Amino acid sequence: MLSILVCTAALALGQPQPLPLPPPEAGPEAVAPLPLPQGEIPAVVAPPAESASLPGIEPSLPEEQVAPENAPPDPVQPTVPPQPVEVVAPLFPEPKLATPQAEPASKSAAAADRWLFMKALQGTWYGDLLDSNRMSVWGWTEMSFTPSTAAISNQPVVWNDRANEYLLQQHWVRFERSVVTSGTTDATFGFRIDFLAGSDYRYTLPRGLWNSQELNSNGTQNLYGVDLISHYVEGYFPTVMNGLDIKLGRFFTPFGAESLEAISTPFLSRSYAFNWSPPFTHLGGIATLTINPRWTVQGALVDGNDVWFDPSAEARFVGTAKWTQPGGRNTVTFGTSIGRGKLNSGDPFAPATVSLMTEPAGRNNINVFDIVWTSVLTSRLNYTFETIYGYQTNVPGITNAAGGGTAHWGSIVQYLFYTVTPRLTAQTRLEFFDDFSASRTGFEGLYTAVTGGLVYKLRPDVIFRPELRFDHNNESKPFEGKSSIFTAGCGLILRW
Repeated sequence: MLSILVCTAALALGQPQPLPLPPPEAGPEAVAPLPLPQGEIPAVVAPPAESASLPGIEPSLPEEQVAPENAPPDPVQPTVPPQPVEVVAPLFPEPKLATPQAEPASKSAAAADRWLFMKALQGTWYGDLLDSNRMSVWGWTEMSFTPSTAAISNQPVVWNDRANEYLLQQHWVRFERSVVTSGTTDATFGFRIDFLAGSDYRYTLPRGLWNSQELNSNGTQNLYGVDLISHYVEGYFPTVMNGLDIKLGRFFTPFGAESLEAISTPFLSRSYAFNWSPPFTHLGGIATLTINPRWTVQGALVDGNDVWFDPSAEARFVGTAKWTQPGGRNTVTFGTSIGRGKLNSGDPFAPATVSLMTEPAGRNNINVFDIVWTSVLTSRLNYTFETIYGYQTNVPGITNAAGGGTAHWGSIVQYLFYTVTPRLTAQTRLEFFDDFSASRTGFEGLYTAVTGGLVYKLRPDVIFRPELRFDHNNESKPFEGKSSIFTAGCGLILRW
């Protein structure tokens, strides 16, 4: 009897189950689906469109790999042992991806240029550690030689100021962690440390930082030195209007057509408007707010112009307002550094001696106003216009009823850039700079300077910059006792 029951149960389990019938109220199309034959792969349901649109998320199987309805069963596949999973844990958490409606990150932000040093580290443990934390180490070396009609010094033509002499102007090392400015709604944080060694330190070094290196034991100027030219922490907040960036530390003056960086300034020599008019760096905090695609504003509270931690420091405001035409054809930027504006020549904390390249105590108090207009004229031709005005009160040697007058200076500069080929750019600069009171260059009169040059990229990381320049002062003789000077500078930049 027991054997009969076992056999009956076995036969019952081996038979296909009857199809469930639809309820009487259902139509003829309401038929239950057929069961899949044994071993058949069920059809894969594609993920929602939101998931498929996020980077790094793909459907389990593409549509063409879904098994047809009556396909024969696949043969049994051998069992494959699971592979080990490598987990990379960055030192800093990565920002969350934005929602599907957010703008994706741009290609330029995703694929930044990699120079020699980072390429050498690529694929190593050190390189992976830097990449996984958005860090990089890179820089450049700039050197120059300037034949000149002057015998010793080209001043007030700068920063290639040494006549007929080789200069290692900038050996620049940058260590940074970049912030993420697109493709995320999370705040991200970073930092930058820039170290400069070379002859250009004479112009960038602020009061209060390593000033003892400027003069040697004989009281003459040291040609070469070092400067921690920028160092700050940074935070970017993408959900504040169209983006808010905040920096705390030492940073570059945020306005002007030229730059402290050799790779960011067009010519080997600097304009009068850049070197003799505004400050170079500030210590404090600066916020950059993108209001909309047309307007960006900046505001900074700093301890002076070209001042680090020093008794001569005093609070002042630095700011810019930038308008960008839709499409980017034209941009206009207004910038200012404004404070008390009074030379503190009687300050008991003023240094007793200064180097050859350092102006008298009180330079940190100059007030300046700058306007830069850039225009894309054609696909090959670009134009830049800059005008700047500055003043300072209580300047010795300028008499008025109070015993000290106001010094004024101003400049108008125009640039033309013509792209001959992707590797070659031809450029010109025409400038008129008036040092009304001889308070900046030490000589009164209107300077007229004409510069023509080339920027030739032998390769992306090797840049050759020859230039011809002629300067004339219509009232004074600032160029080693002459009214004019002619220079033929040649610069080379190696990016690494």
